[in-house]
Amino acid sequence: GTFLKRYQDAVVERVENKVAAWTQVPVSHQEDIQVLRYGIGQMHADTLKDPVAGVRVRQLRRSCWEAVGKMLQEEGERTEAAGNGPG
Repeated sequence: GTFLKRYQDAVVERVENKVAAWTQVPVSHQEDIQVLRYGIGQMHADTLKDPVAGVRVRQLRRSCWEAVGKMLQEEGERTEAAGNGPG
């Protein structure tokens, strides 16, 4: 994995600002973005002991990551359309 430093480029800045607007948490109170890549069959392991809370956390994490993934995909498409991305 790797960390993307705060405001390291225009794309990261836009993502951070969108996350701040979505969560209503200022960028100054956020951590740097951490990017992880799991192989097939690998996943993040929750460390919660409470099975009910664990389910809630997994559901929230899944919905958050789906939203972030969609936002990153849209940002990537916008960057490529502007001629700044791969391809």
